[in-house]
Amino acid sequence: MNIGDFSRATRLSAKALRHYHRLGLLEPAEVDGVTGYRSYGVDQVDDAHLIRHFRSLEMPLEVIGRLLATNRPDERSELIAGHLKRMEDRLAETRDAVTALRVLLASDRESTVVERHTVDETPVLIIRDHIALSGLGTWFTATMTELDRAVRTTGATPSGPLGGLWSTELILDEHGDAALYRPIEPGVRIADSGRVRYETLAPVVLAVATHSGPDATIGQVYGEIGKHVARHETAAPGPVRETYLAGTPGGDGVTEIGWPIHT
Repeated sequence: MNIGDFSRATRLSAKALRHYHRLGLLEPAEVDGVTGYRSYGVDQVDDAHLIRHFRSLEMPLEVIGRLLATNRPDERSELIAGHLKRMEDRLAETRDAVTALRVLLASDRESTVVERHTVDETPVLIIRDHIALSGLGTWFTATMTELDRAVRTTGATPSGPLGGLWSTELILDEHGDAALYRPIEPGVRIADSGRVRYETLAPVVLAVATHSGPDATIGQVYGEIGKHVARHETAAPGPVRETYLAGTPGGDGVTEIGWPIHT
């Protein structure tokens, strides 16, 4: 098939066919040594349709190449399932972004109430780490599981909900200090175990507001607290404290956010 007939049969432009040729993804059956004209085999039409359809689903060319190169059904299924999972994740991110924008642009959105709280020193079991912002979700899930297991195995008595400490650098530099902790009853000294440490968090004064809903909209509450502190308080050094009051942290739940301020 000459390139015109092949283009008509596959709905791929000459530009796309040249691009896939350069990448080794869809090489012509023959290339005329004098004219440079490309000819394609009839059996390449199905591969071309696969490439076009997978590209319409934004599948990376490297993955498409692996799909075309394998004859193993299980490997093909694994590659396709992996891409579909990535698409589902992007769709969820898009839905979250739409939700956040609707909240931000709503003319009747509820005002955020910011209060001043004084938090006494708090005995906790805690895991501290230095992490990349891009790995926050994976780190959070694994660390929460490890911390909960340590609370059970040490026999500590929890005295409050799970909390997190997030340094400014984690957002500013996209990597920084982070911690998850579980408040426990005072008076019992728990031995350190693995990454889990026993500490007493120092007392702190916080500007506090509560976020309810999906994680996508928590940024609006952070913004309102930041504006409140800039207008009415003096920010103090130290990490932001989050307390996960209900639901799933990072999901659809209730989170209390505490911004450190001076007394």
